[in-house]
Amino acid sequence: MLSKIIIFFIVFAITPIYSQNYKDLSNGAVRDLRHNLVWQKCTAGQDPISCKGESLIMDWDKAMDYCRNLNLGNLQWTLPTIKELSLLSTRKDKNDCPYCGKIYIDLDFFPGTEFGPYWSGSEYLY
Repeated sequence: MLSKIIIFFIVFAITPIYSQNYKDLSNGAVRDLRHNLVWQKCTAGQDPISCKGESLIMDWDKAMDYCRNLNLGNLQWTLPTIKELSLLSTRKDKNDCPYCGKIYIDLDFFPGTEFGPYWSGSEYLY
């Protein structure tokens, strides 16, 4: 099965959340200040700063190669674990119930995020 690759997360529904949790590093990467993780800002295939353009669709092996060859911020990149992916999203409904409703991601810091499955470090889609 093919999937889009983004070095960081999945989205079922999209809306801004708590922007104070992230810092744009102005090099195509975003630091998660809560968990001290660095994420690729844009989906693979998009412009690394504006997040415009078509995202790439690839299988798991190609996703792993993409990460190994990513030259962004002089960092060593890997696919995130499923737990790390889950740290980028929040679940809320209209009553601010944290365990109800749709999953949201902060589009102020990850503006090109597309709805759909993304690869994790395991061979299973999240």
